[in-house]
Amino acid sequence: MIRVGINAQIHIFDEDTYLMYILKDYLGIEDLSHLAIAHNGEVVAKEQFDSIVVNDGDVLDIVQPVGGG
Repeated sequence: MIRVGINAQIHIFDEDTYLMYILKDYLGIEDLSHLAIAHNGEVVAKEQFDSIVVNDGDVLDIVQPVGGG
């Protein structure tokens, strides 16, 4: 099992996993076009979302714009 911090909350996964799996399947984020993500403090380019492997102890900060008024 691995522990991953996602927006200051700990999430448990069976094994190392890809960032894209976390975004689409685990978190259910469909529209990735307006995301900003930091992986262990480093900003991730959208082109890298499907190649980043998330390991035990990693930290993800995911930011999405929210509409409203």
